[in-house]
Amino acid sequence: MKISHSFSKRLSIYILTLAATLFVITIIVVGAFSRSILIDEAEEKVTNLLDATIGDIESVLSNVEAATLNSVWIVKENLDDPEFIATIPEHLVKENPYVIGSTVSFIPNFYESKGKYYAPYTYIEESTGKVHSVQMGNENYEYTILDWFLIPSLLKKPWWSEPYYDDGGGRQMMITYSVPILNKDNEVIAVLTADVNLKALTKYAEAIKPYKESYVMLISANASFISNPDTSSILNESIFSAIMSLKKENPELLELGKSMVGGETGIGKFVDDDGIKCFAAYGPVMNGWSMAIVCKYQSVLEKLNTMGLVLALVLIIGLALLVFITQRIISRLTEPLYLFSNSAREIAQGNFNAKLPEIHSKDEMLQLHNSFEYMQTSLTNYISELQTVTAAKQRIESELSIARDIQLGMVPKNFSERVHAFLFPAKEVGGDLYDFIEKDGCFYFAIGDVSGKGIPAALYMAITRSSFRYLANQGLNVKDVVCGMNTSVSEGNDTDMFVTFFVGKLHLDTGLLEYCNAGHNSIIIVNPDGTANYLRAKANMVGGVFNGFDYQDEQVQLHHGSHLVLYTDGVTEAEKENKDQYGEERLLSLVNNINKNSVMQITEDILTDVRKFTDGAEQNDDITIMTVKY
Repeated sequence: MKISHSFSKRLSIYILTLAATLFVITIIVVGAFSRSILIDEAEEKVTNLLDATIGDIESVLSNVEAATLNSVWIVKENLDDPEFIATIPEHLVKENPYVIGSTVSFIPNFYESKGKYYAPYTYIEESTGKVHSVQMGNENYEYTILDWFLIPSLLKKPWWSEPYYDDGGGRQMMITYSVPILNKDNEVIAVLTADVNLKALTKYAEAIKPYKESYVMLISANASFISNPDTSSILNESIFSAIMSLKKENPELLELGKSMVGGETGIGKFVDDDGIKCFAAYGPVMNGWSMAIVCKYQSVLEKLNTMGLVLALVLIIGLALLVFITQRIISRLTEPLYLFSNSAREIAQGNFNAKLPEIHSKDEMLQLHNSFEYMQTSLTNYISELQTVTAAKQRIESELSIARDIQLGMVPKNFSERVHAFLFPAKEVGGDLYDFIEKDGCFYFAIGDVSGKGIPAALYMAITRSSFRYLANQGLNVKDVVCGMNTSVSEGNDTDMFVTFFVGKLHLDTGLLEYCNAGHNSIIIVNPDGTANYLRAKANMVGGVFNGFDYQDEQVQLHHGSHLVLYTDGVTEAEKENKDQYGEERLLSLVNNINKNSVMQITEDILTDVRKFTDGAEQNDDITIMTVKY
């Protein structure tokens, strides 16, 4: 049926609606993404600026600290010369551009010749820049009770003061770094100070304006304002009293204040008293202060508004062009597409030989026709191949299932009170093995683990197990059994596979255990009293690597009621989903605490605990456990 013009219009409207929706979504996503980028960049920029400013302030403070501490030894070396002592503050002030005042203030009556109080003080007059030196200590100025003297004397360590206005000498807003001077008996005899001009220290910080209307806030250790746009609040108000005086409660701003006083670093977000969203990058200063740079989000996002207008204009122009272009294209293309839709419907219903419409033009429609034709042929071939592959897969799975039954049938199941074992391959077939045989009053037993998994490991396992059984049936000693097994698995081993195994020969009349460990996990001996420990063995090479290796056997005397617990690394390396492994310590702890009434009980309890530990995680290696009792 021929496509009507009205349908073309409707399709154009659908496409236009979809395009408009995608445009709007794109603008929203781009806007949100751009907003996020601008905010992240602003926060990073302000944080870096904060770090740099704090670094500058701390550099000043560090220089003051270093200069003051370097002068302490000079004071100590010249305590017998009070006149020279008086020159030390002057030298400290003149040689350090950040120090505006300094004193060496001694405890009362330290120098009898100088009276009760001796505190030579040098300072720079703020208005003239001249250097003055005075004797600050007298009966009317008892400096020993002031914070800059008393606190470091009590702490016996350097201390930065809170900001204050100095009435005693400097007559400026300042902070003081005080260093106690101790005698040989660790008693304070004097305090050396360095005063730093507060205005000069905060002037640089106050000039920082990363964005319009941003400002710096600097608070002391007791939360008092040191720098703030409201200059009347400096040293007269704390950040918390300022917050409490706002028109309405502001928990975010209160939390910011707590973080700053707590010496934390971060970015706090809040709404100011005018309802404007702001953020503050804050961090501690080395002397207990905290600094914050506060910015308004509207200043950060100014450029985004301009970008939004540009995107809106692009949207309108783009939609207008889309209406014109799609209307012309759709009206020409939709008619032959309808015919193909019918053919596609038949193919989807399973008629791969459905008739396709004839196309006489040599454009994209012909390519579409050829594609449909190719799809028909491909689907027909694919269904045929899928049936063949499915049948082959089912045959392989059946053969692997039979191979698993054969492999599990190779290991003995004639358990008794003396021995019990479990073997669980990680795949359909695996490389673990165990075996035991009683010969001439001796009980031979072995456990092994072939490198790798699957069919190659299973074949190698069969060779190893058959070799053990053949050699043990000859009544040989352990060393000869192990050497013979190594020869069997080494000859013709072009694939470089190897096997770890433990072979034991238990003399049933005496309890003497001969054993040899060829690179296998250490086995556990459980004594009659229930205590368990790992049996350490000589380091022998794994089997299959070097034909003719001289294996060394060992002996240990067992007592009646002793148990031997043998296992492969599939037990100790069993993993949870988070890759935590079962481990040797957990295995030994379990064996120490489980019921040891029977070999079957011990084996089952270990397997149960491994399953509980992995909690349903996929088995990553073959698991074999064997318990032998004397």
